[in-house]
Amino acid sequence: ARLAAGAGHDHSSERLQEFISRPELNTLDVLLLQEVFKTPLLRGLLCQQAWLRRQLSERGFVHQVVMPFRPGVLSWTDSGLVIASKLPIVDWGVQRFSRGMHIDAGAAKGILHAKLQVGSRQLFVFNTHLQASHSGGGGQAFVRTRTAQLEQLRAYIADVTRHSGVPWLMAGDFNIDAIADHAVADAFGYLCDTLPQESDEYRQMMATLSGGGGGGIGTVDRGVAAALGGPSAGVVRDLLKEASGHHPSTRPPRLQFPHKSEYIFKHKYPQRLDYLFFCDADCVRPSASPVGSRLVTFSVARREGTHSSYTHLSDHYGIATTLAIENDFFWRDDSPGTSPPLAKTSVISEAATSGAAAAVSAALEGGGGVLLAGAVAAAAVAAALHRPTGGAEDFAWPPL
Repeated sequence: ARLAAGAGHDHSSERLQEFISRPELNTLDVLLLQEVFKTPLLRGLLCQQAWLRRQLSERGFVHQVVMPFRPGVLSWTDSGLVIASKLPIVDWGVQRFSRGMHIDAGAAKGILHAKLQVGSRQLFVFNTHLQASHSGGGGQAFVRTRTAQLEQLRAYIADVTRHSGVPWLMAGDFNIDAIADHAVADAFGYLCDTLPQESDEYRQMMATLSGGGGGGIGTVDRGVAAALGGPSAGVVRDLLKEASGHHPSTRPPRLQFPHKSEYIFKHKYPQRLDYLFFCDADCVRPSASPVGSRLVTFSVARREGTHSSYTHLSDHYGIATTLAIENDFFWRDDSPGTSPPLAKTSVISEAATSGAAAAVSAALEGGGGVLLAGAVAAAAVAAALHRPTGGAEDFAWPPL
């Protein structure tokens, strides 16, 4: 998700310009971006987050929300989370994580959500970015921090969606590798093993999100789920795993981004850190259903006569899904032989990118942002902030 400057991550301006011009954006209605960090103390043209938001607005993503943030000594860049939508936003909210470690503590990481109006229906979308693991030790401490963040995330979603009857999508860079450590590849991305096995931390994440059988956000009994709309109704669903039948890597092979040999030591391959979840546990009658999910690699084609210094726009891939949402339209006609109310299905595309789309900013630390440093104040948890948009046609917060 690194589209801006950083060690071993050059050509940020070129990659950012190319990302905003990619035709893939024309097919999407909602973008959930991570690591689009606000450039500290800079505004206007000097802030890449502000520049990106203006560019997205010009391309139809006029409804936008980011996390409110004031820089300080211990925390001096925002969450890097952006929701940009072509669909109206009727409500939104944020909550900052209470725990953070290492350079992550200098960013106001947390949860950002929006409620979208899709015809006569609504849809919650949640965007998040969890604690990264950094070299130099402390592995289990990073895992414990992510576990605490997942618990906070689960409670937040349950609070927002309770009794709403509205389905939800959640996207983000969870920094939880679903592929077990022993499944490794060579420098060019060829597996040295059979199909990789699922990691324990991934299984724990799914158990946490589902509440381990109680108090979760997707804990509908399987028998009830079948009665409501099939075996997946009410269950927290990993859409990319469903579509692929396994865990595909959501990062390029190690020698493919950037075009430098030192990147081989930066991360394990294959590695899956990015997710798109769906749940309709609070819906009496499911009105939305995923109909297809896929990776969006944002690869760069080599042009004849040129030498490209990078093969992908980001070091994380994006994930896109399509939702079919059943809308109810009614009309009144007293003439003989009138038809019953019309039910129509709206199809929307939703993208979660922790990669090229998901990491476009100025401060990218492993997925797309700018400068991260400092330590976050203990217990710096922002209370959930809900700010209705009042139905404004073109809504952006903060204003562009």
